[in-house]
Amino acid sequence: MPFPISLNLQIPELYNNSPIAISINSGLTVLVGPNGSGKTQFMRGLKNHLNSHAEGRKVRFLSAGRLSVIENYRSDFDGQRGGQPNYEDATFGGTRYKNYRHSSETAYGDFHTLSLRPDIQIKVAERLKKLFKRNIYIEWDSGNLKVKFSRLEGASKPYSSAREASGLLHLVVILSALYDDEVGVLLVDEPELSLHPQLQSFLYQELKKVSGDPANNQNKIIVIGTHSTEFVEIKKAEEISNIIFFKDVVNPPSQILTNAPELQDKKLQGLLTRIGQNQKLAFFSQRPLLVEGQSDAIICLSLESRFNLYLGAAGSQIIPVIGKGQLPIVNKLFRLIGKEPIILCDLDTIADGVQLINSLNFGKQATEYAAQMGHSSIVKMASGIFSDFSQLISNNWTDINSDAEQHFYWKFRKADADEVQTKKRASLGTLFTADDDFFQKINNGEAWRSIRTRFEALFKILSKTGCFILKKGTIENYYINPSFSSLEDKPELAVEEAEVITTSDIEVVKANYSEVIECLQYASNSPEIDEAAALSDLVLSVAAPIVARITDEITTGEVQSLAYQILSDKSSILTFDISGTNGNKKVVIGNKSIILDVEGFPIEFSKDTNPVTEVKRRLKPKK
Repeated sequence: MPFPISLNLQIPELYNNSPIAISINSGLTVLVGPNGSGKTQFMRGLKNHLNSHAEGRKVRFLSAGRLSVIENYRSDFDGQRGGQPNYEDATFGGTRYKNYRHSSETAYGDFHTLSLRPDIQIKVAERLKKLFKRNIYIEWDSGNLKVKFSRLEGASKPYSSAREASGLLHLVVILSALYDDEVGVLLVDEPELSLHPQLQSFLYQELKKVSGDPANNQNKIIVIGTHSTEFVEIKKAEEISNIIFFKDVVNPPSQILTNAPELQDKKLQGLLTRIGQNQKLAFFSQRPLLVEGQSDAIICLSLESRFNLYLGAAGSQIIPVIGKGQLPIVNKLFRLIGKEPIILCDLDTIADGVQLINSLNFGKQATEYAAQMGHSSIVKMASGIFSDFSQLISNNWTDINSDAEQHFYWKFRKADADEVQTKKRASLGTLFTADDDFFQKINNGEAWRSIRTRFEALFKILSKTGCFILKKGTIENYYINPSFSSLEDKPELAVEEAEVITTSDIEVVKANYSEVIECLQYASNSPEIDEAAALSDLVLSVAAPIVARITDEITTGEVQSLAYQILSDKSSILTFDISGTNGNKKVVIGNKSIILDVEGFPIEFSKDTNPVTEVKRRLKPKK
């Protein structure tokens, strides 16, 4: 059976019930994407469509909950076992289960396979013995299948499978299904569960060995859904066609066809063959944030933490792109696989030319913005600005050279740096760090001011597409404590600055890193988590009725009773007290919870208090 296998699937309640065209291009296909994007349901649908391609053999699906059948023996699952799981009673069903071993989605099927197939048991047992120092025993006890293990070191006695590490159990289950030659198609949901990276790597190598054309009984079509980079490998550019990228349950998954013209691009081919773990992480996020190097990544991670931006929850992942000039091709790759990359780049990326801008995907809003400024396209707008900027430097370098030669780009230039390129970088950096007096004192000041204004307009449009420019130059130009005389150890300097970001006044950090924070907020794509707002709603729901009942005779008990009537059990979060004397009685509401990050309690309410105004004024998220 030759690859590719072209399929049209329709998954109920996913992707607007639209047909999805995908291609199985080799023996091993990998599904990647966030939780809830439909990978599991997609595999279930794929299972039915691959029956006719199994060469008369079985199609097997292993669920992510494949060990759930023994969790009742492995853990105090309901909190009523006194912390003592029932290890020794772990079983995998009676003899009748052997008839369902290929339709079973859990360990039941695989342990019955081991009981029926001594050759598969030998293959699994040999790997356990040599690689993991374990023996495995398949036994029948009163008509029920039991599995036991023993350790080679220390001559240990056999012990129940319920006592074995979950990672090793997962491995035994998957290997049993993998080596079963009665199976022509194997689908495995999250093969990495409970496996540390080295075990994941071993399992991936075994998957590759067995994957192939099921016309050969030793091979099978394998499809896995994973969240691990260990199961993603690209040695040749066309192998990216073996990966299907999922976004959400509305938009269908993306796949690059093996004959896609983009794969003929030599730069893209080169990038794919040397892609590393960091870049592969972006395969698992919908909106990867591309930054220029490890230092930028360190600073961005520190700012993300300081400002509680939760990029990961928003489907974003900070990816350092190593190598000047790599951003355009990396951006192109991620767009090709259906991602929406966000870019935070140094000013020199723009000062050097329009290559990055040419690689961007300009939406309707950005294009309309450029049209309002009299440009037929953003690319033409950028080309015109860059051309005039280059001409201005060529003709009027002496206007600006004394200041530009003090800029970071000039002072830290390499000995073999291109002089014209360095002039452009230092000049643009100088324009964006200059005040109004600067343009008044230099020759042709209005021409220089005009070019900066045009660049600012361009940068505003770029930000609408998710491309943000470090206007001061590089990330080091934003440091609160820029105590460096060379850039030999940039990551180490970034680690030191990250500590400064953590400990400095938050308003100072915000002022220094405003452009970086703007980019991170765009990447987070979600409102700030504000527990104060939720708690304010709770307080307001009870404060107004209480204020309406404040008299000199009001008691704490009355207030607490009213609060319970309105809030039920939620009233336990708050405390209620009475303060003041007759004629000036007040109800005091406090916060009993120690886990809610809200400041402003306790709040006093008199009969003349406006509850809405007072709660809004007092309750704020903790800084």
